[in-house]
Amino acid sequence: MIGLEALLGEPITDNHFLIQLESWNLELMIKNLDTECQR
Repeated sequence: MIGLEALLGEPITDNHFLIQLESWNLELMIKNLDTECQR
């Protein structure tokens, strides 16, 4: 999350936003794993 804060130039304090980002990251990781397994 530190990288994102650096990008935005300010600390992220919205907990809900952080949780949403984490879930998106998990979804992307799972999709990537699925495509890797299908090869």
